[in-house]
Amino acid sequence: CVESDPSQPRKRATQRKSENQRVLDRANDQLALEFFGSEKGLLMKAFWRNSSGQKRSVFETDLPIIGEAEREQMVQLTVLTREVGFHYQKKKDCFILDDFERIAGFFSHGMQRWKSIIKDLTLDAGAKEMAQGLQQVEIMGRAEGLGRKKMQLNYQFRLGSEWMDQEEVQRLVSAKKGTYYLKGRGIVQIKEGQSRALKYWEVSFDPNRVNEWPRYMLYSLWVDKGINLDLAGELKRWRVRLLSQGSKQDEFIEELPEFLRTYQVEGVTWLKHIHHNGGHALLADEMGLGKTLQVLTLINYCAEFKRSSLIVCPASVVPVWKSEVERWYPKLKVRILKSDQMPNKEKGILWISSYSLLRRNIEAVKKVQFEYLILDEAQCIKNPLAKVSQACFALKGQYRLAITGTPLENKLLDLWSIFNFLMPNLMGTLQQFETALQSENSAVASEFSQHVKDQISPFVLRRLKERVAQELPEKTEVDIICPIEDAQKTFYNAYLNSGISNLDSSGSGFIDKEKRFNLFSLLTRLRQVCCDPGIIPNVDFPIESSGKVLVLLSRLSEAFDGRKKRKVVIFSQFVKLLDRLKPVLSKRFPETQIFELKGSTRDRSQPVKAFQNERESAIILVSLKAGGTGVTLNTADYLFLMDPWWNPAVENQAIDRVHRMGQTLPVFIFRMITKGTIEERIQKLKSEKRALFDSTFNDVNMVKDIHEYFGNLNHLTALEAEELGE
Repeated sequence: CVESDPSQPRKRATQRKSENQRVLDRANDQLALEFFGSEKGLLMKAFWRNSSGQKRSVFETDLPIIGEAEREQMVQLTVLTREVGFHYQKKKDCFILDDFERIAGFFSHGMQRWKSIIKDLTLDAGAKEMAQGLQQVEIMGRAEGLGRKKMQLNYQFRLGSEWMDQEEVQRLVSAKKGTYYLKGRGIVQIKEGQSRALKYWEVSFDPNRVNEWPRYMLYSLWVDKGINLDLAGELKRWRVRLLSQGSKQDEFIEELPEFLRTYQVEGVTWLKHIHHNGGHALLADEMGLGKTLQVLTLINYCAEFKRSSLIVCPASVVPVWKSEVERWYPKLKVRILKSDQMPNKEKGILWISSYSLLRRNIEAVKKVQFEYLILDEAQCIKNPLAKVSQACFALKGQYRLAITGTPLENKLLDLWSIFNFLMPNLMGTLQQFETALQSENSAVASEFSQHVKDQISPFVLRRLKERVAQELPEKTEVDIICPIEDAQKTFYNAYLNSGISNLDSSGSGFIDKEKRFNLFSLLTRLRQVCCDPGIIPNVDFPIESSGKVLVLLSRLSEAFDGRKKRKVVIFSQFVKLLDRLKPVLSKRFPETQIFELKGSTRDRSQPVKAFQNERESAIILVSLKAGGTGVTLNTADYLFLMDPWWNPAVENQAIDRVHRMGQTLPVFIFRMITKGTIEERIQKLKSEKRALFDSTFNDVNMVKDIHEYFGNLNHLTALEAEELGE
């Protein structure tokens, strides 16, 4: 056995006596708190302080806590710290509150309660500065011109009557919630609105970096939110100059061609003015007022041709742009962008691309710096998350221009994407824009909508035809060049090859004499394919796949998409085409009345009267046989000729149904002509030899001379090998 140590009982007794004495000594100890202010937050240490002033941590663990008074004080401390948000750091044996807004709230609202419970509280110098509460920082912004198209933003921060130094500003703007403790100043705060404004402007307080922005940002939706900008004198003059609409450009106006109408001259000078002053424009004239011509005139007379330019448009419009260039400014070098033909270092080329082709080849195209960068039918990028929109955003251009005939007053969300292409950041982030636009407070949403219109107004030009009616002729005729889709090409070439084999058995390229009358059967079949192969017996073809029908639907959407009521007449000699169009139109425009006037219509006066008396937008589908003569449709102002007639006299009869006595509006006549087909060739010939053509097709006996007018049969009918940008 092991002998016990006789001294152990005495040691344990002595230890118990010492502990009992220490417990007795703690009976009168009071809880004491010391607060320290620092950049990390508000630190607090908790002590037991005895009557001699000695202190020890409340978390000393060598003795258990006993006594109701001591236990009650610890419970109170636990409750108080949790309420405020203090958390305990064991390594430092202290509590810390690192949210400066809550620190300020603690001193302004909670400290009095703490003092009533815990009598012994002390604050160091930093904590006393924090106890003064939140001090709001005043931010002063100033914008100064930087070159002709840019500006520089400078900001100063003032606290009371003193300016903050660069280091203090940097720490403050980097702080959480824009609230921070600065030694010697206390808790300082940037107002929430000002903090958002600084983030919006991506303000850098790095002395080596210039806060540089395009001048157009002075029209940002958020420019006056949070921080008022003081504009230098030159920038004030720039704003006045921008709003002048470019009226003083007499020398430039004299250079422009005489075939431009006055409002078109104004449009070109306005575009030049906006670009010259560092902005980028949205041309939104109503359909038929010549947006394409205005843009081509701008390029022809304003481009320096040190770089190439790019026009992006729907595939159906690619041939229209090419034709318009050849018609008005044939000296411009124009090329269709293809997968194997991309922009390069060659200067002065006007490239035309479809949206889909651009999307597929954006990696190559985005490397090119263009002079003019133009989006036609800009509503195609209304979805900012779509790949085609992202592709357009990635393009680089010195001057940007968007074109659309679709009113945008009721589609403000679409505007964000278009203006993100034109002038990035002008409308803030998509989230900012959507949040403001979709506010549950209708008054706030309405006010924001009006604010959007006011801010973008310097960069948008829209004229309705009623506004420029005095400049318009009574009748404006426009040839709309439509694409032929791949499926249509297959049908076209099949009928073409079969027809030529039948008409030219010898292979000479000319019609066999005994088969000359059969030529018209072939031409009619080809014209049907141009409209819609589905109108040919025993041919299964979806009408929505017709290039001409797609263009028609696009134009009608533009015509009906506004506050103005429109009356539209659609003429065709093919009744089956009209029959197939009606359900498509009813589905696309469910609120638009659609009337029919065909040879089978028993009482022609009924649909005509209903159309004439309709007060809302309406469409009437008219066949040549039923509506060629004796019908008045003079409440319409838009007329679409789906299949141009061989005989101009017959075509004029159709036009005269609308453009006749009693018509009070300018009339727009649109001929739908399929690119590269018999339709385009006949139309060209009609304009060149109108009188000769008229006499030829009015006198069937002269059909024997048709080869003299059209030459080689292949040349007459062959589909041109023209890439449409797809």
